[in-house]
Amino acid sequence: EFTGILIEMMRRCFVRLCTPQQRYANMMVGLQQEIKSVTPQEAKNLLEDESVVILDVREPHEFKQARIPGAINQERGLLEYTLEKHPTVQQHGKDAKYLIYCLGGVRSLLAAKTLKDMGFSQPINLTGGINGWVGAGNDVEM
Repeated sequence: EFTGILIEMMRRCFVRLCTPQQRYANMMVGLQQEIKSVTPQEAKNLLEDESVVILDVREPHEFKQARIPGAINQERGLLEYTLEKHPTVQQHGKDAKYLIYCLGGVRSLLAAKTLKDMGFSQPINLTGGINGWVGAGNDVEM
């Protein structure tokens, strides 16, 4: 027990000594290890299964500009308040696969963690976001 307490004290001291940039980088590394991520090609293959929910966590004005076909939009900042009320989410439930994307892959990684914390069992992050999706030659809706 003493060893565990000592390790926790050292961790807390380390966190305080880190710069905000280092803490952010450490957090992102941890999330990348915890959350499943897929490449645009893997995502395209995944979407052959029509039961996969495509979740765009960008702001509504970004969603209106371009989106992956079939995506629903719930901005990341309101996920905890609005996601479970969305008809598509109510229809598919928390055990469905959710392919989550944003512009570049950071907000979606954070959103995937939020979904996991909310009890969703299969959140999947799209690496590179919609920029990666388009860069791989995939279609978008306008």
